[in-house]
Amino acid sequence: MKRKPKRMRGSWTPEAKLELVKLVEDDRLRERTVGRGGTNADGSVNWLSLAKRYGFLTPATVQKCYEDIKKKEDDGEDDEQVERRRDNRRLVRSDHKRSPPRRMN
Repeated sequence: MKRKPKRMRGSWTPEAKLELVKLVEDDRLRERTVGRGGTNADGSVNWLSLAKRYGFLTPATVQKCYEDIKKKEDDGEDDEQVERRRDNRRLVRSDHKRSPPRRMN
């Protein structure tokens, strides 16, 4: 019986991010690395194949990482700024969840 790959946890390494960008943007490299299943019939990226490569359960996780990388490049942010922004979002969300319900008078 085939073992499922371990699910990747935590943040992406810089090497994994670099490889992801190369795989998404270079069709030939994607085919050599992931196989023909890495590209859909219409020529678009098969995010499910990339998710399997990185050990994620859903392709949305990998696609979101790629979009964040590209957005960060467009905005000129560095990794530290992005992490600070994410941490702030997490704090706001966790504070929102813990607030007591409002009373209606």
